[in-house]
Amino acid sequence: MISIEPKSIIRENKVYFSSTINPDQRETLERIFFFNKNYTEYYFDIEHLIESYGQPRIVEEKDRLYLNFENIDCQNIITIIDHYLVGLAIYYRDSLDNIDLVHIAVDEKYSSTGKYADKLLVFQMINELKKIALKIKGIKTITVKYGQKRVIHLKKYKETLS
Repeated sequence: MISIEPKSIIRENKVYFSSTINPDQRETLERIFFFNKNYTEYYFDIEHLIESYGQPRIVEEKDRLYLNFENIDCQNIITIIDHYLVGLAIYYRDSLDNIDLVHIAVDEKYSSTGKYADKLLVFQMINELKKIALKIKGIKTITVKYGQKRVIHLKKYKETLS
């Protein structure tokens, strides 16, 4: 009989979120953000993003990395599974009651057509942004800036956080 420690099962494929990462993850961050194979699908959206917000750049500060744009002060939701960087969402508060979801990039394996599509990584990242937005006073909506702009209306109820 094989004995499996319960802790190892719980931790496997656990999704973690952070606003920064260690500098040793720079190459992975560059690959996911700048050299993503799925970008051809979103070329015009990305072009518009750069026109609106300026050039993206990786910033190293206090031995941590994050991504920023020239013309806006944005925040990151960096997504990690099993100690590997697998995704990044970039957002900023553009008004007193709205947060713009400026960009989402995920490792190709976690995209909707990838090997791990069943992890629904983009959905998890948007849910994490909703949790963050619900903690910020005055935020009522999240605007997704890709394609036909979509607005997510937030409800200020604890039940939406689960």
